[in-house]
Amino acid sequence: SSRRRAGGRRIRAGISILADAAVEVQVVADIFAATARTATPAERARLWPVMTAIYPPYDAYQEKAAGLREIPLVILSRA
Repeated sequence: SSRRRAGGRRIRAGISILADAAVEVQVVADIFAATARTATPAERARLWPVMTAIYPPYDAYQEKAAGLREIPLVILSRA
C-alpha cells in the first residue's frame, strides 16, 4: 500500500511523501486520512520557529544542510 502512517511501520523507505500525498496519520487513538504538501515560504517562515521550539535539534539539522538544501516543512491536512 502507498498509504503511510506517521510514527508507524507502514512507511516504505525511499518513498517521497510528496510523490503520493495521501497519508494516514495517527495521533494517540485518532487515525485519519490526510493530504501532505510542502509549506509555502511564508508558512515556513512562520512555522519553523514553532517547530524548533518543540524540537530544537531541527535547527542543528538545518544548519548542517545550509548551503545544500532547505529542510522541507510538510503540512498535513485532514482529507
